[in-house]
Amino acid sequence: MRGIVFRCKGFVKSLDKEYFYVISNGITRLEWSNIHTPANVKVINLVKKKGADSVTFKYALDAIPSQRNRRTLIRACYRVMTYGGDIEFLCEQGDNSGIGKMKGFQWNNNNPMVHYMPEIEEYFTVVKVSNNAITAIKD
Repeated sequence: MRGIVFRCKGFVKSLDKEYFYVISNGITRLEWSNIHTPANVKVINLVKKKGADSVTFKYALDAIPSQRNRRTLIRACYRVMTYGGDIEFLCEQGDNSGIGKMKGFQWNNNNPMVHYMPEIEEYFTVVKVSNNAITAIKD
C-alpha cells in the first residue's frame, strides 16, 4: 500500500511505534485534496507529539500528480521529524516518459527519481540517490 510510514522511537525498544499515513484513497483519481482524511490528520497529530526519528515515503511521490500536493506532504514530514532524522523516498519510475497515466488501478507520474530532487531539497539534505530511492536527512 502506498503511503508514508513514520517511526517514533521510545525510551524502551518495545515502545517504538510506527504510524502509517495512507494515500491509497486517492490513487485511482487525480484529485488529491482529500488525502488529509480524519485518520491521516490523527496520524500527523500523534507523530507531532512523539517526533518522528525516521520516515519512509512508500511509493507516494510517484503516485501524486500535483507538485503542490507532493510538497505539502514533504513539508508535513519535515515539521514532525526530529533533527538528524532520516527520510527515504521510494519510487516506481514507470516508463520514465514524464507523462503520467493510470497503470492498472494506480496512477504513476512516470518520472525518474531525479525529477523529485528539487522538491525534496527544499526541506532536506540528500545523502544518497539510486534508481528507485532517495535518502535524505533533516539538519
